[in-house]
Formats: sequence, C-alpha cells, structure tokens
Amino acid sequence: SKNIATIGTIGCGAITSTGASSFGSVTPASADGGALGSASKEWSDLYLADAGAIYLGNDQDVSLIHNADSGVILHTINAGGTNPAKLSLRLSSSSPADNDIVGALAFDGYTDAQNVGSFATIECAATDVTDDNKDGALIFGVTVSNNIVEMLDIHKTAANTITVKDGAYDFDIA
Repeated sequence: SKNIATIGTIGCGAITSTGASSFGSVTPASADGGALGSASKEWSDLYLADAGAIYLGNDQDVSLIHNADSGVILHTINAGGTNPAKLSLRLSSSSPADNDIVGALAFDGYTDAQNVGSFATIECAATDVTDDNKDGALIFGVTVSNNIVEMLDIHKTAANTITVKDGAYDFDIA
C-alpha cells in the first residue's frame, strides 16, 4: 500500500495490476519475445499521438504512420521500385468459388442527418478460382439514389473486356 521510489531494478515473476498503470516505455525481454494480449484476453483500444507509428518487421521496414488530421500512411523502405508498398486484402474461405468477392474498399461518409452511408466502392471478384488458371475482376460502384450501382467492371473475357455501365446500358470496350 506504499509507493516505492529510487530502488533500481527489481527481479520478479508475473506482475498483476488491477488498476490503471503508467509506464514510460515497455519492451519485451528479446526480439519477437512477447505478445501484446492473447486470443482470449484482447486489449480494447490503442491510442497513438499525432504522427504516431506502428513499426513492423525485424528491421522495421514497414510502418503505419498517423498523418495528423488526414489518415494513415503505409510506408515501406526498400532498395528499388520492384518491391512496392503493398496492402493485401485476403479472404480465407473453406469453400472458395467462382465470383466470390474477395476484397472491397468502401468509401463511407455522413449524410446531412448524421447517418453513415457508402458513396462508392471498389470490389475484387475471383471470377475463376482454378489454381493454375485463376482470373479476377475489379468492379467500381457509386451511389445512385441511395444504392450502390456498378459503373465499371474490368474483367477477363475472350476479348479482355472492360464494361462501363450506367444502370440502363452496358458499353463494352475490348
């Protein structure tokens, strides 16, 4: 029940804190030496300051950086343009099938009534999931009369077609 100050290093086993704790910094005992949370005991929120970063990899060559009042930057360090920054949206399915939507970006915003709504989307479809002959498509949609409407569909056909849609007509470009 008393505070202890200026005693140096203390060796001990597990430390349990039932209240809020403050630290200057926390580091694991070795590289790749500890997890933050577990599968059954997750942390709830993470707060980072303006320009705060999350560094990834043993040499911290990939980072997510807060761009104050704007968003997040995925930053990579490499020796050339053959290894670009890459964000992978990966769907894990026990039964992959042709035309599955495997990833999507939704561009959401608020309405004048403060409701969240999607105003545009970009989706990726796995049009053929055959292992040695896979094909994909990119589908661009925009909101029209409160519904996402497919406007551009880039996919492989015999003629490598791009389909432009307006809700009433399709225009194919080979």
